[in-house]
Amino acid sequence: MTDLFGLEVLEFDPIRPVRKIISHQGVFATSHLHPARLWCDLIEPKGCQVLATYSKDFYAGTPAVTMNTFGLGKAIYIGTMSHQPFYIDLVVWLRQMSGLQPLLKVPENIEVSMREKEGTRVFFLLNHQNSPVRIQFYKPMHDYLTAALLR
Repeated sequence: MTDLFGLEVLEFDPIRPVRKIISHQGVFATSHLHPARLWCDLIEPKGCQVLATYSKDFYAGTPAVTMNTFGLGKAIYIGTMSHQPFYIDLVVWLRQMSGLQPLLKVPENIEVSMREKEGTRVFFLLNHQNSPVRIQFYKPMHDYLTAALLR
């Protein structure tokens, strides 16, 4: 895994959720400091780019999140577990870095996936809430479940 991630994990340490990770050199912008939970990997970079570091205690200043170029892609290594806002920051950053755009503009708890064959696109919208959601479409859509034309 050293070739893929460009690092070596020297050891890991089970912890109480008291340490924090912080963005490093503005490469991976975060909304705020995020907690490191359950464990911290002691990472020795071997060619990878450090995206975030631990900010407290024994690990202060050491890598927490790294990125390495491998083949035609990039490998991200996260040396701890965090909370949901950290992963939201990470996904937003990865989308920006990759130039990915959402398939449709929908509320946060709506999952969108798409299948395409021979120029026809079929979108699947899944509501992960306990209440109905109204979605505004900007061009007519066909509802295959009810055979209705949605506008």
